[in-house]
Amino acid sequence: MAIPARYDLRLYEGDDTMLVMQWKDDAGNPKDLSTSTIKLGAKRELTDKALLFEVDGQIINAPLGKFALAIPNAMTTGITDGKLTRLAYDVEVVLPSGLTHTLFHGFINVQPEVYP
Repeated sequence: MAIPARYDLRLYEGDDTMLVMQWKDDAGNPKDLSTSTIKLGAKRELTDKALLFEVDGQIINAPLGKFALAIPNAMTTGITDGKLTRLAYDVEVVLPSGLTHTLFHGFINVQPEVYP
């Protein structure tokens, strides 16, 4: 399996966000996600022991490796303190065999909201 792809995200504090992603192999072919689970975890710092938030993915087309991650507004409301906030994140797939593979990693840049 390949090294996880680096992909930075931008979110707006307090907004509901839906991300649609796809898992592909090194040759660009979709990887089947049948009976797998997907999760996204985010931390303020990589060294933090606990996640700031975690969301479970929803597989939307298993043979094509497509899945969605819904990040509800409650997960980002109040986390910026009025300043652009950068969170470390990764997205993992847990295969039917129990093996875990990180698909994507990077930073989530959270833009502060105007309306509190």
